Amino acid sequence: MIFRRRQRGAPDGSATARPAPPPAASDSEQIELIAEVEALTRRNRARRDPALERRILRLRHRAGASALARPPAAPRYAEPDFDRLPDGAALPELSLEELTPEVLRAGILRHGCVLIRGLLDGAEAGRFAAEIGHAFEARERQDGSSGDDYYEEFEPDPPYPGVIGRPWVADAGGVWAADSPKLMFELMEAFERAGLRSLIGRYLGETAALSVDKCTLRRVDPATTVGAWHQDGKFLGDVRSLNVWLTLSRCGADAPGLDIVPRRVDHVLATGGEGVPTAEDGTRLDWGVAPPLAERVAGGADRILRPLFEPGDALLFDHLFLHQTASDPRMPNARFAIESWFFGASRFPQGYVPIAF
Repeated sequence: MIFRRRQRGAPDGSATARPAPPPAASDSEQIELIAEVEALTRRNRARRDPALERRILRLRHRAGASALARPPAAPRYAEPDFDRLPDGAALPELSLEELTPEVLRAGILRHGCVLIRGLLDGAEAGRFAAEIGHAFEARERQDGSSGDDYYEEFEPDPPYPGVIGRPWVADAGGVWAADSPKLMFELMEAFERAGLRSLIGRYLGETAALSVDKCTLRRVDPATTVGAWHQDGKFLGDVRSLNVWLTLSRCGADAPGLDIVPRRVDHVLATGGEGVPTAEDGTRLDWGVAPPLAERVAGGADRILRPLFEPGDALLFDHLFLHQTASDPRMPNARFAIESWFFGASRFPQGYVPIAF
């Protein structure tokens, strides 16, 4: 199955209001939080320490919550630079060296996404895939309450409610990165080396934060995974976003990849929740877009793409991008990937839990 984030609410499914943000930290307090993160990060680079990694994650959460209480008034996206997009490409492919906030904005406005080849080195991607396997094993052998280098369930500070979505994530072949302080640290380090902190902040025109609920380590089994067309904006709401969809293994042919509509959609499309069938057999999902509608939006079924990804490649897109998991039970391999949604502090999704980046 595919996991979609449900509206946060009580265990019985009843909705709750967005928690009030914590009181805004003063400028000096915010600076101190970030300075402590940076100091502990340097210590942990020199000598890895699980206790430090837990502390860093907690401080990032507190810094993210503070940022939400002090959002900028009128952030602006980077000015799009259409001239630097590859000529005639249905799907723009760029190297990390070619990627700028302006080109990224142009690619998203014209094609809905940008494909970055080699965001991570292939060897590093393969090592990360193996580490995700260890996180899955650690979750299976303990209940998440005791310390484990690979798995320890994260609970946010008040006023954020306790995390309730782990069974849904597990059913979809995922582990929240925040539930593995070790791998969250390594992910942040990899993104920092790639220059993503600067790039994403300049793209959004404001400080970006990850969401605990939308930063997921994935191991996708083709035998149990069924895709459905969707836009994440259906359940995220009116946000300012960028998703870094990073594959750690070869996918798109022998392992589940993505089917994509490589064009800009500027609004949330009708879904199964509005009475639109999302499959030929009449199945209805409240977040799913009907395949015939996806084909019409694409301009025909032949305009839908299924890219081939190598380990370390990344697809960057926002909450209006139309896509689905591309899976076939005959595929012999699982796909390892990391899905990391970044949001501007001015329009962070309601009820989600922030992690400063």
